[in-house]
Amino acid sequence: MCTKQAESTLLPSYLNEDFIKDTLESHFNGALDGSNNNKVEILECQFERATAEGENFCSVIYRAKVQFRLHGADAENSNEKREITVIVKDVLREIAELGSNELAMYKHVLPEMQKILDHAVEKSEIGDAAAAPKFYANCYFCERNPREIYVLEDLYDADYRSMNRFVGLDLEETKVVLEKLAIFHAASMKYIEKFPTESAALMPSTLANGFNEDVFFNAIVVGGITAATKVVAEWEDFEEIANKMRSSVENFDAWAKRVMRPERCRFKVITHGDLWANNVLMKYAIEDGKRVPQDAVFVDFQMDFVGSCGYDLNFLLNTSVQLDVLKLHRYELLRHYYAHLKKTLEILGTEELDIPSWQVVMEEVRDLELASYYALACELPLCCMDRQGSVGLTLNSLIDPTMKEETRKKMFANKRVLEMLRYGLDRLNELGVLDL
Repeated sequence: MCTKQAESTLLPSYLNEDFIKDTLESHFNGALDGSNNNKVEILECQFERATAEGENFCSVIYRAKVQFRLHGADAENSNEKREITVIVKDVLREIAELGSNELAMYKHVLPEMQKILDHAVEKSEIGDAAAAPKFYANCYFCERNPREIYVLEDLYDADYRSMNRFVGLDLEETKVVLEKLAIFHAASMKYIEKFPTESAALMPSTLANGFNEDVFFNAIVVGGITAATKVVAEWEDFEEIANKMRSSVENFDAWAKRVMRPERCRFKVITHGDLWANNVLMKYAIEDGKRVPQDAVFVDFQMDFVGSCGYDLNFLLNTSVQLDVLKLHRYELLRHYYAHLKKTLEILGTEELDIPSWQVVMEEVRDLELASYYALACELPLCCMDRQGSVGLTLNSLIDPTMKEETRKKMFANKRVLEMLRYGLDRLNELGVLDL
């Protein structure tokens, strides 16, 4: 047995060969026949950090490259040397204590949603009749005891790659993501129908319950809007918008509680809840010497909740899509999403009267423009932090009085952020969204 670790990687004490061995044995025994006959022999295990410092607020992500043998009566080629790469997601303790739906998502919701799609594939009605659309990484192991840990398929091995969060998604990338989001939402609607008790047990959005008692979320929302207001107040012809933004700080919590209630929704989906470029991996193909997006999968399911499709759509468009694409193609993109939502629901056997109309979807998008405002003022500046500015960045950077002013200054020094704010806030003002 040989363990290697990158020089700059400081591993938690639990993350070692024994942990990986137990994880793989649990996975293979369950995957093969549910017995305990299969044993894993670790030959080599190499650990490294999978994300750069400041790339993820809520967890530390490691990559483990493992060489092993699988011994047992049910294992084919028992002595053959095998290789696997897994991602280990270790949720920060202070975040884990707040609670999330991620454990429930990986243990039940996502597998059942996948089964719903797989069943359609068996009837050759969706996908390529070989595999159902994939929208998440397989989970080999997860627990909350007391650490919250996930061991996941490394999607890089399947040729999925991170997108450029600094530049934003182009038109074709956005269409691929929206197609997958439509499939995700459609499958979730069938899940809610099939598992009403489990769906009702999912935690609501933080915004739906109010965030004033949540120190971290309060720092993101109130701190973000306040900082954005200071920037906007300096712009010519934006005095009216700046004044409305000041008022919104006081009214945002009540506004969010009213708009985010799942009872308000005309139809309900399970949202991703944090759908921006870093939480999407893309598979590309080379066609005529040009890189073309082919498929997208989602990662990080901490913020999922039962609610409106409008939340995910507005959040994605305002954090992750290039400005020119938004200006020229917003309704084309929403139409693209709707076409795939409707098509998938039809394939999954939804009665025509139960399929939301285009008008109903657009009403959800309009009602959830709150998410556009929140995304622009509070999340976009975080999403666009450059790598140098992200070094050492944590949630505490937004709370600590000695750090938060400098952190906010860096966040709002970004050209893309400022251009998106100018366009987005002007648009939201015209729609009356800022008139709280």
